[in-house]
Amino acid sequence: MSDPILVSQDDDSGVATVMLHAPETGNPLSEHLLAALKDTLQDLSQADALSAMILTGAGGTFCRGFDLAEIRDAQTAPAAEQERYFYDLFLRTAQLAALVRGFPKPVIALLEGTVASAGLHLALSATELRAAEGTVFQVADPETGLLGAGAAVRLFRRWPEVGVGAQFDAETALRHGFLAAVSPADRLLADGVARAIGLGGDAPPPAAPELGLAREDRDAARRMAKALSLPDARRLVREALVRRQRA
Repeated sequence: MSDPILVSQDDDSGVATVMLHAPETGNPLSEHLLAALKDTLQDLSQADALSAMILTGAGGTFCRGFDLAEIRDAQTAPAAEQERYFYDLFLRTAQLAALVRGFPKPVIALLEGTVASAGLHLALSATELRAAEGTVFQVADPETGLLGAGAAVRLFRRWPEVGVGAQFDAETALRHGFLAAVSPADRLLADGVARAIGLGGDAPPPAAPELGLAREDRDAARRMAKALSLPDARRLVREALVRRQRA
């Protein structure tokens, strides 16, 4: 099994790049990736030489959301066991997003390809979001309706007109203030690194850490856990996996 997280750090600038690394499946937040990213964030938060962090994804996509294969497998358990598993999964995702929000140095999310569901939740937790031209944002997984814990709640608070099934492009996100900049794909990393160097050296520290889970995170996790245990949800997940395997 390849490493789900790749980390590099430039000693001169102090900027670390953290890459979600499961490109063959769109960098989904699998159990393995969630655990590895949590460990990485905790380790880097203690690094004195770190000035800023870049969060990005491999293979031209940031993150398509949850790992549907793992969700399909979990849906074979008894209903009560399913609910406990999915509730824990959504809470762990929310806790990971809280780690990003409370990271002691600026975090710049560099986004491209598809940013959906739990991937959007993770991205919205960064200090600043920047995207490549052509990036597509999806509040929920368009094939299964899966949301990323409290991502939709936070998005709706800032942009009330957007719906659960909304899909929008980078230019729209820029107009609504969710993105700091849009770059050509071949310039995204270089522009992001330059910005990270500037933020790390000149910007004030991030706001006080928001490490506790809000009630909205727990409520969203509970609702999605129940929904995923329903027969229709199992069918949608299976059908989505078949389509992706054929693509």
